[in-house]
Amino acid sequence: LAAETNAGRWSVVGDTAPEYLEGTGWGTLLPSGEVFFCHDSNDPVIFDTVSQSRWFPVESGIEQGCHLESVMTNGDILIAGGSTEGLPQQNVVRTTKTFRRPDGSWALKASLNEGRWYPGGVRLPDERIMALGGEAEPAGYARTNTCEIYNPATNTWTYTGSFDLPVE
Repeated sequence: LAAETNAGRWSVVGDTAPEYLEGTGWGTLLPSGEVFFCHDSNDPVIFDTVSQSRWFPVESGIEQGCHLESVMTNGDILIAGGSTEGLPQQNVVRTTKTFRRPDGSWALKASLNEGRWYPGGVRLPDERIMALGGEAEPAGYARTNTCEIYNPATNTWTYTGSFDLPVE
């Protein structure tokens, strides 16, 4: 790589204390311009980039560290998979839920077909969300090569194609 030609600079505009998000915090930009930070869905923080203030929504009640996270077109945040222990060997979950910013509420959705820790994910143009790979539900460090798609219109997860090889 060539030397950086536009180094730029970082400016601290706030913090998320007392929640420090550990090593796997997510930051999702909301339609409001706020940022939803979350490590395990039990300690979310919303940071307003304009006022540089933060507030702490109510916990979801179900821990999900290292999950898939995506903002929906209606502004809800979908969280799927993860682990209640933060380790792939223990308690990889199938749980899916959404967070609604206007009222700070959580809602359980249909569960994934299989638990996934650190899954990849992408929101498709038609609002569906694809979960790709991740650490498999059984104990151990076995990656899964399966993919499944969440359809918010029907609240269902459906298997789709798989990778040639699991992500290592």
